[in-house]
Amino acid sequence: MNVLIKSKSIFFLSLATILVVSCSSGEDSAGDEIVLGKKISNNNIYTLEDFTASPVKFKKLKEYDVDELNYAKSVYYGFRKFDDPVDYEIRFFETHEDALMGEELVRERAGTKEEIKLDKNEAVFTEGLKDVRHCFGEAQGEGGVAGGGAGIGGHCINSKYRNYVIQGNIILLCQGMDINASFRNCEKLLNLLNEE
Repeated sequence: MNVLIKSKSIFFLSLATILVVSCSSGEDSAGDEIVLGKKISNNNIYTLEDFTASPVKFKKLKEYDVDELNYAKSVYYGFRKFDDPVDYEIRFFETHEDALMGEELVRERAGTKEEIKLDKNEAVFTEGLKDVRHCFGEAQGEGGVAGGGAGIGGHCINSKYRNYVIQGNIILLCQGMDINASFRNCEKLLNLLNEE
């Protein structure tokens, strides 16, 4: 009898592990595994107007100085309202090759936990650091957005950007609770861009 109970326990534990692992990773709309920093090579040269016009309707809040950002022509911070507003940072470059060269400094904001540098004494690109920082508290909201302030158990040393996409001459940093939610927010905006 004990062997049967142990077998059932092992089975359910294994099943739970499989479910957790499968829920923590994902696929993009093409069925590919979601990775950090997907690269989409094309010859498109995008402008800010491509993003602010319909159907994308990106709302630009700020333009950052790019003196500290090699290869970049311009960088904009803003949002797009879906069910909830989602923050984005869009970096524009001359070419796709230049955008690829700019990837290292993107990872200061949307890289792995070890790569992210949100302290102005550590980061190379310090423009807009306060816009990147996000306070992750004990309670987390729906749709990839977190809440909670530093005073209630949260930490404001986290990046709101958990993933990015390099497509054509842009690098798009996207808000999200994790790499998957962030990538899905990138996809939402880029899919609208591709509808034009």
